[in-house]
Amino acid sequence: MTPSFIVDIPSDKVISWMNVVREHTGKQQKRILENFWESQLKSKAWAINCLKEHNVDGPGDAYIFGGWYGILASLLKDKFFFNEIYSIDLDPECKIIGPKFDDRIKFITRDMKQFFFDTKRKISLIVNTSTEHVSQNTFDTWLSHMPSQTPILLQGNNFFDCGEHVRCSNNLDDFKKQNHLDVVLFEGELECGNFTRFMTLGYKI
Repeated sequence: MTPSFIVDIPSDKVISWMNVVREHTGKQQKRILENFWESQLKSKAWAINCLKEHNVDGPGDAYIFGGWYGILASLLKDKFFFNEIYSIDLDPECKIIGPKFDDRIKFITRDMKQFFFDTKRKISLIVNTSTEHVSQNTFDTWLSHMPSQTPILLQGNNFFDCGEHVRCSNNLDDFKKQNHLDVVLFEGELECGNFTRFMTLGYKI
């Protein structure tokens, strides 16, 4: 599947996002701008297209782990019918800056392996597009907390040269073995210039 460069984003949303970027300076602004790299936007469009094609939607909640400043969460809020969308990230700055991009998103500061769901709420989707940023132990602990029969979308890459990446995959088969979902509904690769991004959609039995 060849994803479009970007999902349809209204011009007023783009303007509001760029206003947030202009509010910040220096290293912080540079970090925020990393959300809008071509590979980042393509990867988010790819995820959205995959979820649409496999009819993954609400009315329950969606949880995005390693959600950063909530750009993917915001796009999901526009395109799907999830009740609430939670963006979970270890970086406390995400909870401060994220609502400036979209105050409809519920931002939570938490280590993903220490996150537990409210069992009273219906869960319709779990996303983790930052699997390369955590150790295998952290990922396995996180996955053990995920409910069965719930769609889980995962992304990772083979960008070993990035110092923040501690769990890259050599190829798609390696990515699937590291993540060990019981059922895989979709698997694919996306060329991103000097690296390849991998994605699977599946669930635990």
